[in-house]
Amino acid sequence: MIREFINKTMSKASYEILEDNTFAGKTKQWLGVIFFFKNAVYVTERIERCFGRLVNCKNKVWG
Repeated sequence: MIREFINKTMSKASYEILEDNTFAGKTKQWLGVIFFFKNAVYVTERIERCFGRLVNCKNKVWG
């Protein structure tokens, strides 16, 4: 479910190739978030981990 949300949002993001051949991206759905990555799989996995941590924190705080 989280991966579907990430993939949908990432498909709407704008991307730029940087001088070192990595990428930068941003999306209107995640205001204030800019991501830097080597490839799309890498960034998707990293974002997925971040969302997982947020969900775990929320569960610990609000039970």
